[in-house]
Order: sequence, then structure tokens, then C-alpha cells
Amino acid sequence: MNGLRAAVSSAATLANALTVAQGNSANQAIVVEGTAVQMTNYYPSSGLNGIDAAVRFDAATFATANPPQTFQVKAAPTPTACAFLYTAAPTTTQPATIGTAATTGC
Repeated sequence: MNGLRAAVSSAATLANALTVAQGNSANQAIVVEGTAVQMTNYYPSSGLNGIDAAVRFDAATFATANPPQTFQVKAAPTPTACAFLYTAAPTTTQPATIGTAATTGC
């Protein structure tokens, strides 16, 4: 779970760097490795085709639910207690947030 959380954090940071380097507007979609990623305030959105499209993960192992974007382990005894929340950037001056991973249900 913490590995996936780190991957989500990295994907959000890289998407932010890419959109800023390209001089895009705050909510302009970007393309990451051939995949369109919807952006909110210069970070991947928490909706469909946002952070879930920016990060690469094993869909057989992990699941996402939105909004807001929740990542969880599919086979966990209690998936909702083996999860973390990604929240899109609330403004153009604040980054997206990745909540602490809940692991009690893993």
C-alpha cells in the first residue's frame, strides 16, 4: 500500500512538472506516455482519467473509486481500511494531497 502511495505521489509531481514545463493552463489536459491525463490546478484531477491515468499500477491488485480518488487493495479483508485518498490541488498555489495509507484492513 505504501509503495502505491509513493507511486501516486511521484506521478502527481511528474505530471505537475510536465504541465508547468509545457506552459499549460491550470486545467489543461496533458499526455503521459500516450495517455491523456485530466488536470486540476496544475496537478492530476481526482476524477476519472486524472491521477488514475497518470500512475501505473496493477489493476488486478489495486482498485480506484472516485470522486474523490481512493486507491485500495482489492483482495484486502477490508478494502476500505486498506486504502488512501488522493485529493486534487484545491488552488493553483497548493499541491494535490495524498492521504496517509490506512493499513488496518490489509
